[in-house]
Amino acid sequence: MRDLVGREIPGAHMAGVFDADAARAQTAAAGATVFPDPNSLIASDRVGAVIIASPDATHAELALACLEAASRSCAKSRWLPPRQKPGKWCRPKLH
Repeated sequence: MRDLVGREIPGAHMAGVFDADAARAQTAAAGATVFPDPNSLIASDRVGAVIIASPDATHAELALACLEAASRSCAKSRWLPPRQKPGKWCRPKLH
């Protein structure tokens, strides 16, 4: 996985891994941080993007957690243009 991230996304590196199988997480991490649960990985300041490879039953919940974390991150970001409300640029509308 670590090689895939760097090869497919120039400049990217794998910051961390979560897997319900701890041994598989250690193997996949190849030196990156192994997180105790998916929410701690998603909430980590060390993580700028997330690849979700989970069963269908958990995929939507994890994707929504990523969107919420991105929304909080964008609200704190300095790249927003002056006088723009963070919500206008960053918060996804989920209907």
